[in-house]
Amino acid sequence: MTRQYKNDWFTTNIPYFENLLDKTKMKQVLEIGSYEGLSTNYILDNYPGTIVTCVDSWEGGFEHTEASIDMKSVYDRFLSNTKEHSSRLEILKGNSADQLIKINHRRDFYDFVYVDGGHTAIDVLQDLILSFPLLKVGGIMGMDDYQWGLDTDPPHKIPYHAIKMFALAYQEKIHILAVGNQLWIKKING
Repeated sequence: MTRQYKNDWFTTNIPYFENLLDKTKMKQVLEIGSYEGLSTNYILDNYPGTIVTCVDSWEGGFEHTEASIDMKSVYDRFLSNTKEHSSRLEILKGNSADQLIKINHRRDFYDFVYVDGGHTAIDVLQDLILSFPLLKVGGIMGMDDYQWGLDTDPPHKIPYHAIKMFALAYQEKIHILAVGNQLWIKKING
């Protein structure tokens, strides 16, 4: 099966996965923002037995509108690209805050949470606050686009401030593992 990706915003982040995740402990993954499925497939291809819950509206944000990206085609590519792994996928299509509230009963369920959904500060902050209780103690959370737009965009339109605020507010519950274009943390208590 040939996979089609029109955008690759993921492969530069593979070293975080390789260095910080234990392949034997990755059973349940929550991915917020799945786009065309590149990161989803990376996880499913490299972490045997893992089940991935994908949360995405596939409606896009301001950055997709500005780039005239057809989000219907993106969703169709996601389905096609992940077809071979469909038995290990749960797809929750809709606004991430709404979807995370629906699965709120899964507290301490996920071994890894990857946050790469909306890019406005408010969207990122909501995703972080709503997904943190779903992460097991000892679980890992990766937050993408930590430095994206930092020098060019207004503070409310970038993830940085939301991620920074989250890390400060939760500092007694987390241990920071890596800081760069992504911020990765380990949950040390609930």
